[in-house]
Amino acid sequence: MRSLKFHGASDDLLLAEEGPHLRLEASAFRTSPAIAVHSPTQGTLLVVGTYLGGPYAPACWAIGVAPLDEGAPIPAWEMRLEGGAQARYAMQPYASPVLALDVPDDVVLIDATRSDWRERLTEAG
Repeated sequence: MRSLKFHGASDDLLLAEEGPHLRLEASAFRTSPAIAVHSPTQGTLLVVGTYLGGPYAPACWAIGVAPLDEGAPIPAWEMRLEGGAQARYAMQPYASPVLALDVPDDVVLIDATRSDWRERLTEAG
């Protein structure tokens, strides 16, 4: 098992980290960045980040998960929210919750904000 952590940074980056290492940086302008967490043996889920502005939580992030498609199951991986992190590139510390996932060793991460992400998912098995 591997432990991955996801959090927002700046106002347009969703980061995936494993220990001290940055594994993937998904950037999105005027949309919510997303990362597909794919296991060929156990399925796929999407981690989605939304940078909140306005009256809700100015300059803060919301992090969540979604199934790959309508009707698709979300893998039964251990998930937990951890307190805010001093994120890389953060303008303010602790502006994002951290979503921690315990995933199987065969997991690959795919930037779902790329136009070819579904093809990359198919190539990953």
